[in-house]
Amino acid sequence: GAAGTTEKMRIQGDGNVGIGTNAPGEALDIVFSEGVQADLHTIGPLRLENTGDATGIQCGIAFVVNNASSDRAWAGIYSEQDNTDDSKMNFWTETANSRTVKVTIANDGYVGIGTASPVGLLDVYSTGSDPVLIRSTSTSRATMSIRSGSGGDAQVRFQNANSSKWTIGNDGGDSNKFKIAVGSGAFVASEAVIVDT
Repeated sequence: GAAGTTEKMRIQGDGNVGIGTNAPGEALDIVFSEGVQADLHTIGPLRLENTGDATGIQCGIAFVVNNASSDRAWAGIYSEQDNTDDSKMNFWTETANSRTVKVTIANDGYVGIGTASPVGLLDVYSTGSDPVLIRSTSTSRATMSIRSGSGGDAQVRFQNANSSKWTIGNDGGDSNKFKIAVGSGAFVASEAVIVDT
């Protein structure tokens, strides 16, 4: 290039575009060097912005496989404005030409699978009879842990709709005895079975 100039972008003969690199290996190849950023919104190198300002406004990326219009397979990620200063992230996929959100990360960090309004750290919603499967290839055991704070109860609650029917777990306030109780809440009020330690 001319003296005193610095190349910022290159378009190669094969159509690949390089930003920060003179040898792009993909259709768009961005290379940059940046230290640790204290503010998350300053992390680079790519920023997409929708200047609209209203609840429901979206900004995202769509991924498309196959260029035959009737056979395209779509998936995508988009952020959505909840209100003035809140956002959530949605992940969507396509099934039989129907595109729907499958996973949502709400502004409070709650994750919803099958629901766009999670009410817990992980909220799984399904109309099917077997919504969750946890697998392990271990030949010794497969373990799922429920951990409470010191002296607390580690419980599993069984509900019908929003009504709690049974609760099982250890009673941290009663020598960690294993208990089965009717309903939910404190074991002492509704114990049906007690297994002493």
